[in-house]
Amino acid sequence: MFFEVPVQETAVAVSPDVWNMVTAIATGIQAIVVIIAAVFAFYQVREANRARRDAVALALIERLNDVEAAQRRRRVYSLKPKQLLRPSEQQLSDMGQVANEFHALGFLLKQGVVDERTVLGLYYGAATRGWTVLSPWIMQQRAKRGTLYAEYFEYLKDRAAIYLKEDRPGESPQVWRKR
Repeated sequence: MFFEVPVQETAVAVSPDVWNMVTAIATGIQAIVVIIAAVFAFYQVREANRARRDAVALALIERLNDVEAAQRRRRVYSLKPKQLLRPSEQQLSDMGQVANEFHALGFLLKQGVVDERTVLGLYYGAATRGWTVLSPWIMQQRAKRGTLYAEYFEYLKDRAAIYLKEDRPGESPQVWRKR
């Protein structure tokens, strides 16, 4: 019940030039596909980095704008010079936390984890004011510890000064004045 159909074999002669052309076309198509994939991967990585930076910036904004953090900065801003050198336990805690928050922000800025224009656009005044208030205490801590305590806070303050000069000429952040 199976019928065999006779198959006629025909030999087609193909010149080597045709096969070389087919190979060249296939290689060209493969190269185009690889280039498109590389470009796509580049944009995916760039978008992932942007999303990570945005998430870090949002977390920082939430932390620095938290009611408790804002109150802590206000308490530090209101300290008198004598209180900086002989602070109470609460004042010492506030000063350390404010210095550490700005130090962390400066570190992330220096490492390129957060966008400089975003950070400075939001916190150039607070960083400048915080450094102006806390610098005597920070210098005292550096001498006591033998370290560059809050060095990235100082970096943030320096970048804020450049930002202020270049992007906001004529503007001055509210700075702490000695009483």
